[in-house]
Amino acid sequence: MATEKKLKYIKFEIGVLHLELTSRCNALCPMCARTTGLDHDGELLKKRDDLPLIDTDPQLLHNMLEDMKPFVPNHVFINGNFGDPIMYPHLLEVIKMYKDAGVPQITLSTNGGVHKEDWWIELANIMKKPDKVIFAIDGLEDTNHLYRVNTKWDIIMRNAKAFINAGGIARWDYIAFAHNEHQIEEARQLAEEMGFVKFRYKKSNRYVIPKDYSADPDSPREDETIEKKTTIRFIAKQHVKKDNKTETVLQAPKKTEASNTTKNFDKILKQHKTFDNYVKTTQIDCQTARDKSIFVDYKGKVWPCCWQGHYYSSVGEDKGSQRRIDDRIELENKYGKDFNDLKKHSIFDILSTEYYNHDLVESWSNESNRLYICGKTCGKDLDFRGNSKKNYEDTEMNEYAE
Repeated sequence: MATEKKLKYIKFEIGVLHLELTSRCNALCPMCARTTGLDHDGELLKKRDDLPLIDTDPQLLHNMLEDMKPFVPNHVFINGNFGDPIMYPHLLEVIKMYKDAGVPQITLSTNGGVHKEDWWIELANIMKKPDKVIFAIDGLEDTNHLYRVNTKWDIIMRNAKAFINAGGIARWDYIAFAHNEHQIEEARQLAEEMGFVKFRYKKSNRYVIPKDYSADPDSPREDETIEKKTTIRFIAKQHVKKDNKTETVLQAPKKTEASNTTKNFDKILKQHKTFDNYVKTTQIDCQTARDKSIFVDYKGKVWPCCWQGHYYSSVGEDKGSQRRIDDRIELENKYGKDFNDLKKHSIFDILSTEYYNHDLVESWSNESNRLYICGKTCGKDLDFRGNSKKNYEDTEMNEYAE
């Protein structure tokens, strides 16, 4: 009798270890998973009440690293759904731990808005080629704070300079909104002057916010300058040509182009009639399976990817869809609420569960068992992720590898 073939998500060898580390953040970005207000209920931006402030126990990470030996991951990527890693009190300690264990590359993604210069210099001394820090800076001095609310331009620039001047490798990632698209080339030039190894930008579909948005809660609202529509964009200084001259004015900018990653959305809906039909039938092209990646959230739970980590979190469910709540409950009922919790199981035992050992991959080719978040995020015909290539493949870093 033939034995059923096991469809493992990944073997025990982990290519990319994606760590969230904390749910704390110094910013209040309007479209972030941790932020509420304005875009939902007309209140000022604030942290979601149902998001607990938690830092991952460093001992948990140490134990996982010991369990993984001799299969040390090729890449540790530090970023999360709810927190900025530079708010994690043990960050330098944890990065050093992985470097001492022989991890070839560590990447840290941050808004860069906290700590003194000495901290960034110490970070640069710990992170060696080809390790890098990705600074998420969405504009220049007059625009970055419009989305990266609560961050200070002078502090970010000071920290980036300190890190780069101390020998750290840094990349500038820039989300292009309507209010900052005109500054892309100026930002690119600044990045080159400062010594960033790469400047990368992408279009955003995060531009729809209410008309009463104000980056600074203490500043006067500029409602009178905004069109009275349901979906209104950021207010920002815009370059406008008049009589062959360029003037800078304050006005409601033109609507940002749809994200490059979702430009075929209308075509998909026409073909499949509904987005649900698309999710059920699209071919799954799992990016993190290709990378042999796992995601450890701030609570120490192991997920295949950050998208599942967010989708199955209870944070924001009061404002979310019933489907998300039902899917989380179904997952917990089938595998146990703590089946993927590093506080109760080793990483080996978690990756040996039926979820990782068979059911996850089997669901990709089974419409009746298809996980909604897999079809939505990794459906082959709609690159919702914004990166059709390997998620952590940074070809620009090859020349810096020792």
